[in-house]
Amino acid sequence: MYLGKLLSTFDKKKGSAQTPYPIFVELFLDKSLIVARAKSKSGLYKYMDNFVLEAATPTSSEKQMGDAIKHICKLFSIDTASDFKSSEHFRNQLYLMLEKYTKTPKEIVNLMNDKTAEIAKMVDSLMKDICNLPDGYKDDVESNVLNMVEKYFSISYPDKKIFTRDRDAYPLRLNATDEEDSKVEQTAALETPLQSKAIFFDNKKMLQKSQSCDGVSFMFNRINTLYCTRQFKVKIVIYKDFCTLKFTEYTMEEDIIHVLFSFIGTTGIAE
Repeated sequence: MYLGKLLSTFDKKKGSAQTPYPIFVELFLDKSLIVARAKSKSGLYKYMDNFVLEAATPTSSEKQMGDAIKHICKLFSIDTASDFKSSEHFRNQLYLMLEKYTKTPKEIVNLMNDKTAEIAKMVDSLMKDICNLPDGYKDDVESNVLNMVEKYFSISYPDKKIFTRDRDAYPLRLNATDEEDSKVEQTAALETPLQSKAIFFDNKKMLQKSQSCDGVSFMFNRINTLYCTRQFKVKIVIYKDFCTLKFTEYTMEEDIIHVLFSFIGTTGIAE
């Protein structure tokens, strides 16, 4: 559905103006999902016949898209999930997307498999000789040891392209909160894959335990690079009852759809 609203804009240099603001709303019935799309724009205000900045009511692209979704829901008598349920589903879906694009490369898997016996000895030594732990801790200790081994194999591996090769995307930055409301923020410098950095593994177990993620910035490969750069960035952030996919540079329609369905996945967001 194509919708539009007349809004006011204000710029210190150009002054005020009236602008028709288009919004596109799509209903993915098989995914139980509503998607609104609009161009991000600063200096937006609710429409006024005679614009007076001091009396104007500011608005935003997110607010207008939210209003458009509410209008469509009312028009078609659509009931939406609770804020908590929506947020939890989106956070889990984003974690699954992150997991998809950070699978351990086969080169690292092979290195770890070659050291299976040594890793097992390390786990036993930590369990029995160092900490004297009961058997109930073994899975947790083994998980920590494997994570540590993968971490140092990964950050020391000379060819960092193994973390981006044969992948549609890789993460540059992420935000997450665990069940105890501890927050983590990770960023890779110079647009290098986050998976090649120690900080990713320092918090990997927390992500696996919570199975959720608050926000990720990805570098995606373009489907067609004939008239564009080879890659583009997209930032996905989860809010209370919705999430945003923000494209900060020119992005073709097929690439937008690719990112959207990479996030949606093959299963529905809301059951």
